[in-house]
Amino acid sequence: MPAGLRTRLTYANVMATVAVFIALGGSSYAALKLPKGSVGPAQLRKNAVTSPKVKPGSLLVSDFRRSQRSRLRGPQGSAGQQGPAGAPGPPGAAGTATAYGRISGFSPTPTIASASPNVSGVKRGLFALAGRFCVTFDPPLPAERLKAAVATTYYGPNYPSIAVQEIYCAAGELGVLLHNSGTGQNGDFNFIVP
Repeated sequence: MPAGLRTRLTYANVMATVAVFIALGGSSYAALKLPKGSVGPAQLRKNAVTSPKVKPGSLLVSDFRRSQRSRLRGPQGSAGQQGPAGAPGPPGAAGTATAYGRISGFSPTPTIASASPNVSGVKRGLFALAGRFCVTFDPPLPAERLKAAVATTYYGPNYPSIAVQEIYCAAGELGVLLHNSGTGQNGDFNFIVP
């Protein structure tokens, strides 16, 4: 043994070196012999698990507080393009109206613009006065149905009131009077007989 080393080799130095080896060996032993699953929430100190110790992508949305979850939403994106039109739906159930239609009444001879199949025609009322129309049906409709009929016009401000069951029509026909302050006015109108 060299003389220089022997002069430095004291009891204190030897014991310090042995203590270091025991300490290192003991922690290694504990690390190697620690049973699996023996460390849980009770063994972890508060704030022991920090961000660098968390595996990226391992957390779920439910792991965050509600106040933090609200920050996860980014700004709203721009509207996307409109998608293609969907396929037509199935035809609707047949309506329950007895008759319906639209009448064009501006010309000298009124005409049917569109109507249910049982509407057979339209004509001017008795004396062919302006604003008086008679809608005919095949077969003629009973009076109780005609009394419940409703007519509307496209020109509300010009024709503030519309009357049905006009007396200038024959039995079984729907009479419609378009008038403004008592004066008959020609025009287009819709009608429906429930």
